[in-house]
Amino acid sequence: MSLGDVMLDKIDIRIPPGHNGTTGLRIVFNGSYIVPWSQGGDWLIMNDEALEVLVGTEVDTHLTLQLYNTDVYSHTAYLRFFYTPMTLVNAGNTPLQIVSVA
Repeated sequence: MSLGDVMLDKIDIRIPPGHNGTTGLRIVFNGSYIVPWSQGGDWLIMNDEALEVLVGTEVDTHLTLQLYNTDVYSHTAYLRFFYTPMTLVNAGNTPLQIVSVA
């Protein structure tokens, strides 16, 4: 994924019912795990849940969303990224931008 050079403020994740342990996701930036926050590369496994992750770090084009699905059915995960372009942060302005991924 490429959000550009941004200050990533927050990620909202919503997993609808039906996943039941058959799907997982993680978000990696430059080899470091942002979601879930871990050293070993664990997966976030949810079902009918929502999670707000406060990040507060600068990211660029090295942000990677990784997903797996071991079920025979397709599943959807909803992610919303809240960020501010670094050009605005460096200028002292902080209007928040939002991007949604499904």
